[in-house]
Amino acid sequence: MRKIMFTFIISFLMVGCTQQLVNQSVLAEPNITVSENISQQNIAEVIPLSKLEVIEIANKSECMKIGNLSGDPFYNNYTKTWLVTIYANKKVPCYPDCIVEEKTRTAKINWRCVGPVSAI
Repeated sequence: MRKIMFTFIISFLMVGCTQQLVNQSVLAEPNITVSENISQQNIAEVIPLSKLEVIEIANKSECMKIGNLSGDPFYNNYTKTWLVTIYANKKVPCYPDCIVEEKTRTAKINWRCVGPVSAI
């Protein structure tokens, strides 16, 4: 009986030591920083644009050829784009918006035409 009890205790201790060694080896792995896991392609998905960045991108784009930015940028969570209204310098048949894409960090003009367009 003593022999069986002794064997049981030794087995129990060995299993506990083995588990501890496994845990130590996992902890001994080098730490991987977050920046190593982020590629340049998906950085936009990790770091969203601020309103100031949106305005800077829009100011450096083709949107400024139409007019001036007006109002606060609006974020569309579904399309992952920012919308900034453009106040046109000249008469245009449609309402222009500047759309800033969060992923590509580029801007383009979006023409919102409503109803029949009259001759200018």
